[in-house]
Amino acid sequence: MKTWSKNYYRIINRYEATVAGQFFGHTHFDEFQLFYDENQPSRAISAVLDHQNWYLDLKEANLYNRPRWRHLYSAKEAYGMRSLDPQEWDYLVHKLTFSDDMFKLYYKFYWKASPVRAECDEDCKERLLCDLVSGKSNDRAVTCAKLKERMDENNETGWRSWIVNGLSATTFAVLLSKVGVIPLPI
Repeated sequence: MKTWSKNYYRIINRYEATVAGQFFGHTHFDEFQLFYDENQPSRAISAVLDHQNWYLDLKEANLYNRPRWRHLYSAKEAYGMRSLDPQEWDYLVHKLTFSDDMFKLYYKFYWKASPVRAECDEDCKERLLCDLVSGKSNDRAVTCAKLKERMDENNETGWRSWIVNGLSATTFAVLLSKVGVIPLPI
């Protein structure tokens, strides 16, 4: 997969002025993936002007013997994007990383609003977000490590936050005990 992914990425980089978007099916999930310029990793490649998502309730279609397509969402409206330029998609990943409400909305759409979707814990969230920024399969370790670091900085369960918050609370408790406000636990 590494060689295929690397070659595919090179083609997309080479023809970025021609390739406006890449749309694939088969996963049965609503997801996107960003490809970044190899020479400028901070710049996402490609430009999608609009994205509408529709779904078919297969049980209903079988029951009534005809399909009825329903509009699920518009990416621009649902995610509050000014445009669907690459930078906006990149910023959306940032919002999904730091906003629980925004990630829950993404996860709902990921499952096509299915009422039987599984819960998504922090490991699930990290995996899904990592998928969004890992256009090159052999770079997952690097891109996912950067993402994990950002998540840990924002998440109170991250080691940096645990140390800072733990030390801050301990220091504060010691200071309060010295002035007689609270007793220091033994």
